[in-house]
Amino acid sequence: MNDVLNQVLQHTIDAANDNRFRNKTGFHVSEPLAVMVKLFVVNEVTLDYILCKAETEPPLDILSTIRQFTWILIAFYNERDKNDQLIQFTLIAIMNILWSISFQVQYRPYLTTDNKLAMFIITDLAKNDYPETICWYKPRSMESIRNAARGILYNLDKVIDGTNREAEDSGNQFNTIQTVISSTDKPSIMISYCHENKEFCGKLLELLSTHRDEFDVWIDQTHCQSASDLWEVIAYGMEQAHVIVCLVSNHYYESKSCRREFTYAVDTLKKPIVPVLLEDIEPKGWLDLVH
Repeated sequence: MNDVLNQVLQHTIDAANDNRFRNKTGFHVSEPLAVMVKLFVVNEVTLDYILCKAETEPPLDILSTIRQFTWILIAFYNERDKNDQLIQFTLIAIMNILWSISFQVQYRPYLTTDNKLAMFIITDLAKNDYPETICWYKPRSMESIRNAARGILYNLDKVIDGTNREAEDSGNQFNTIQTVISSTDKPSIMISYCHENKEFCGKLLELLSTHRDEFDVWIDQTHCQSASDLWEVIAYGMEQAHVIVCLVSNHYYESKSCRREFTYAVDTLKKPIVPVLLEDIEPKGWLDLVH
């Protein structure tokens, strides 16, 4: 496995240093990047190996490996206005890789130290929803550029537009939701789930709604339909909840948005978590706490 990871990173280095962004065998830089996006979601040990132990030519350490990733970000950000699917796909992939890195506390300083241009780009991508950054095809393991950018800044405790968490683009919708939630004395249950499991979630919501006299149920389906900044509203719903029900599946595990919700609930809010296993899976990695 280590030999494979060495080759994946080597292909990335070789392609990134070519003016066509292709290595000698013709692989475009987006191809090994897409592999790493998937591997980093499934196994965090893979991320550690790529950053700390991978054997390449020239040899890279943690800082130089992350700098290689941010250089790719800068190069493709500068080409973002072109209506080119490969450019957009590469930008999506590299942003998702940087988001995965930002989840690991020990690597966060490498993203921010002497990396002002990359941080400026990430902030710009978080604040602006460029029409040209919408890709024709995006694997399930990848989030949108804007979601990834906002996730990175959130993990790094950076601010957008002067707010503590995210941009204030949800406006009156968020204020309305805040008023509704604050006006009830009933306990609140928040459901955290992956949209791939929305059918089961709908059935659970229907069941829980039969007890609406006893508690409220908070779910994005009913509270975020008009909000342009979903995370701003979801985070507030989690803060107001007395307990958070997590619908755990492989889809949930592979979603960085779900990971952000879960880690915010556990690490920041320290809320009680009720895991509901939708599949016969063994929780691991960042989901290991559901045991």
